[in-house]
Amino acid sequence: METSTVYSACAYFALCSHKGPETEDEEVTTIDNGVEKAVHEGNEANQREADNGTDTTDNIIIPDVRPDDAIFIPLGWARQCPRTFYKGSDPEWQSFLAFAQDRRRSLMIRNDLAGMVGQHLGSMRQFQQFLGQPMTPGKFWLDVDFPDGPPPDYERGGLEITDDYIAWSTRPVTPHNYSRLRQALWPTAISSSIWASYSTLWSLQVAKFRDFFNLRARPDHSRPQPPSGFVNFQRVRERTNGQQTQPGAGVEQPSVAPSPKGETEKASVNHRSSPAGSDPAGIFPSGPSIPQPGQELTSVLSAFKRTLARKWKPAPSPAPRGTCIISGLVELTGPRGMCVVDVRAAFHPGENRFVMVGLAVRRVQQRQQGPRGGPNMVTIPFHQVLRATTPVFTVLIYRVLFHATYSNATYCSLVPVIAGVGLATYGDYAATALGFIMTLLGALLAAVKTVTTNRIQTGTLRMSAMEVLHRMSPLALVQSLAFAYFFGEMAEFRKYALAEDRLRTKTIIALFMNGAIAFGLNIISFTANKKVGALTMTVAANVKQILTIVLSVAFFKLLVGTMHALGIVLTLLGAGWYAKVEMTEKKPALNTTVREIEEGLGTEK
Repeated sequence: METSTVYSACAYFALCSHKGPETEDEEVTTIDNGVEKAVHEGNEANQREADNGTDTTDNIIIPDVRPDDAIFIPLGWARQCPRTFYKGSDPEWQSFLAFAQDRRRSLMIRNDLAGMVGQHLGSMRQFQQFLGQPMTPGKFWLDVDFPDGPPPDYERGGLEITDDYIAWSTRPVTPHNYSRLRQALWPTAISSSIWASYSTLWSLQVAKFRDFFNLRARPDHSRPQPPSGFVNFQRVRERTNGQQTQPGAGVEQPSVAPSPKGETEKASVNHRSSPAGSDPAGIFPSGPSIPQPGQELTSVLSAFKRTLARKWKPAPSPAPRGTCIISGLVELTGPRGMCVVDVRAAFHPGENRFVMVGLAVRRVQQRQQGPRGGPNMVTIPFHQVLRATTPVFTVLIYRVLFHATYSNATYCSLVPVIAGVGLATYGDYAATALGFIMTLLGALLAAVKTVTTNRIQTGTLRMSAMEVLHRMSPLALVQSLAFAYFFGEMAEFRKYALAEDRLRTKTIIALFMNGAIAFGLNIISFTANKKVGALTMTVAANVKQILTIVLSVAFFKLLVGTMHALGIVLTLLGAGWYAKVEMTEKKPALNTTVREIEEGLGTEK
């Protein structure tokens, strides 16, 4: 309990309001006599009250808990109270001692904490998407620390006003509020972020100034420059051998801000084409290009956000009295990935419960990681496996629409052709639902295209390959131009064509050669489709994928594993088996056709 004594001022106001004689000397004498009389009477009253066991002063007792009608005005900084420590006889220390000696209970509490972390993160939708379900706690490393004493207490002084008294008192401040107040009064994270943003802005302005006056050191174009921050061992070796090198050959330091690409190329061209002093543009170059709106602002804001994310930390909350700290790492695994979580919990051994638990995700790793540089609907191996099923769709189209039948040997020969492509392109199989549907639809459309081309040439129309190409090319041109316009390819080609020295005669000739090769490819493809059939063309498409891998091994020294080599061999064997089955089944029909031709020739003779 805090006490404060408030003395009455009634006697002073009574003396000041005393009306004496009009002369100044008499007034002073009267006041002095009145004061002495009041003091004398007060002493006598105090003596009488002391003899009776009472006191004339007003003793005001200020409670520890502020009354509801009290107004507390803080007028000072919060300060820490003297630190206290646990004694051996304290119940908190006795509970710590019992918990430390019970190893079975300590292990059970660690398991409960790991399960609590897994249950909490498992209920969050983001972790369900990243890791999959069910999520189970894996390995964990948790340590138990026993504090030497309770958390520090904080207090703040101020003026307390009630109906009964006005007094100076101190009130406690919770540790969490003290941390938040200190973080607000000393915003180190915000100040560091502002300093980083201003430093970035200053460096950009300095770089523009140096570019304007051509003060930046020109790079050496005689040899390729190494990446920033790496040691150029070639220059170090030359310096060791005593050869003359340019300064700064050890470690390449990054520049403050890169100049625009167009200015760099222009400056380098002028530097190579004209000697020093002959071209005034080499000494006084043209002014820098106007930066794009928001370019500098984006860099400044990025520096501010990076620094703030690195420096910002939430206000710490110390563990309550009587609790021990359990901290460490907990691993959480799921079907799609795993994550490691930093855990810090306050456990009360006396009450056998967790008072507070804090989590911070250290790292998240997926079991299968795909590229993020664009739409990632399916991976390349998954796409190749689905496209290898085109022969299956071709057989289904012929059986359903044209009621065609195939022998069991044909069906069996298709199995190694399809399975071999899957083994040869074995890798990261991953796909979204939309990617799977679109890839499967692409395989179906490829089969439809092959069957349609065959029926146009062998059905009632009986068009030649040149006529089919003549009728389909204009439609394909309109379709290609429409897609190129809507997807921005025409705008990109316009920029490419308008650039200097881009659309040369050599480039135009290469484009015409590309069109001629595509024309010849379509003629050969249509003719082969008419001769051998749609199913054989889809089998040949699978063999084409395998031959691409084989040629890569031969010319580009591509390394393949045992599984890929097995897939290559299996596909080639399956293709040979299919060719033998086709030749065996078509041989009687071929002999009949030859016999009919010979008989027709004999009749004419």
